[in-house]
Amino acid sequence: MSKTKVLKQKQEIEETIEEPEEEAPPPPIKVKKQLTQEQLDNLAKAREKARERKIELGQISAKAKALKEEKLRKDATEYDKLISQKAKPEPPQKEEVIEPKAESKKKRIVKKYVYEEEDDDEEVEEVVIRKPKPKAKPEPTYNELIYESAQDRIKTKISEERTKSLINSLMPVHFR
Repeated sequence: MSKTKVLKQKQEIEETIEEPEEEAPPPPIKVKKQLTQEQLDNLAKAREKARERKIELGQISAKAKALKEEKLRKDATEYDKLISQKAKPEPPQKEEVIEPKAESKKKRIVKKYVYEEEDDDEEVEEVVIRKPKPKAKPEPTYNELIYESAQDRIKTKISEERTKSLINSLMPVHFR
């Protein structure tokens, strides 16, 4: 392209840029709605109630905060008392050794029932034997469970090896 063509194109671009754009007219100003005196009074009352409510809520929150702080102080004093009690050495107590009795573990209770009848006077003895309750076995710990499972695996492995060796010893060589 020639220089003249390029210059003409630049001038046209500049002219289009320089042309002022039409400005939009500003939007019309909205007029606020005029409130009546009754509405203004109602608004003033509502604002006053809101202020009172805000003050009331502020007082309630301050009281709740004070209660929390009071509980914390109370807990802190109890904690201090516990620590001071633990720090004091306890006086030695007398130890009483109780010797186990050589009696049998089963308790026997003898109940006597007396039935009065016209013909016979009989005494009936009933012997009730209370057996001690079996103590519940505590559940094994995680380590004990691991140990038991490892023992079970070893036992099964040993039994499998024994059966293989017995089969191999009994079976002829040409069938292997």
